[in-house]
This record gives sequence, structure tokens and C-alpha cells, in this order.
Amino acid sequence: MRTLEISARTLLVVVFAVAVYGKASNKRSYLAFEHSLRQMSLAPPVLVTTIAKATIAAEAVVVCLLLIPTRWCGVAGFMVATGLLAAMTGVIGMNIGKKNRAPCNCFGASDAELGVQHILRNLGLAATAVLGATATLMALGAADLASGMLAAATGLVIGSLIVFLEDLIALFARG
Repeated sequence: MRTLEISARTLLVVVFAVAVYGKASNKRSYLAFEHSLRQMSLAPPVLVTTIAKATIAAEAVVVCLLLIPTRWCGVAGFMVATGLLAAMTGVIGMNIGKKNRAPCNCFGASDAELGVQHILRNLGLAATAVLGATATLMALGAADLASGMLAAATGLVIGSLIVFLEDLIALFARG
């Protein structure tokens, strides 16, 4: 169970850290994220800036909690991630339902329109968070060094693939 926890923590730290960086690393990136939220038009325009900042803050909280190697910080980080991913999935689903294909700025400025792949990605990440929380609660003792390093490397690779999923889809779609 400990190796599942380590993989899940690493994967989600990679995904959420890249998301925070992609949205908040500079003013242009932040404004692109805020603009994408305005295009989704699910909240009054006056709340969009607050929602943008709260989203980035929540993603940063996930990273911080999952980096603290305690049971309760891990569980809290996984639960915040689950809630955030559920909210994001709902917003994406509502926009797809309204035929609004605003660009997804999940990991920074992007031309990729919202689509089913974003819902599937978020559902997979939410499932990872739930599994991570469960593994954290059930795990006893520490993982041996080799297993822990392999688990972390697995989370790093899968997290990186998820972050670059849109680029990989575009690369293979060109054929």
C-alpha cells in the first residue's frame, strides 16, 4: 500500500505543480487562464478573478499537502485534489454540454479546446486521488528504499505523460 501512496502522491504533485506553474508563472499565463474562465461563462464576470486565484491557491495547497510526508497531510491533500478535480470536471462537462469549447488552460496557455479527453483525464486523476487516500489510510510502516524510488519514478513518468497528453494527442493526430 505504501508504494501506491507514493506513486499517487508523486503523480498528483507533478500534475498540480505544473498546473500552478502554467497558470501563475507570469502575468500572460495568468491572464490567459482568467480569460479561459471568462469564456466558460459559468460565473458572473465579477467573480472570475476570485475563482482564478482560488483555483491556483487550491492547486498549490494540494502540492504542499502531498509533499508533507505525514498520513493526515496526505489524506487531506488527496481529498482536496478529489474535490478540485470533481469541480473542474463538472465545469468542463457543463461547457461541453453547452457546446462551448473554450480552450483548456489547465497547464498554461493552450489552444486545445475542452473535450471528452479532459473529463477522462480528470476522472482518472480523481480516481488516483481516492486510491492514494485509501492507500495512505491503510498503509502501515515504510516502503523499502528500492520500492519507494520505483513508486516515485512511476508517478513522475505517468504524471509527466498526463501533463503532456494534449501535445501527445496532437502529435499522433497529425499522423
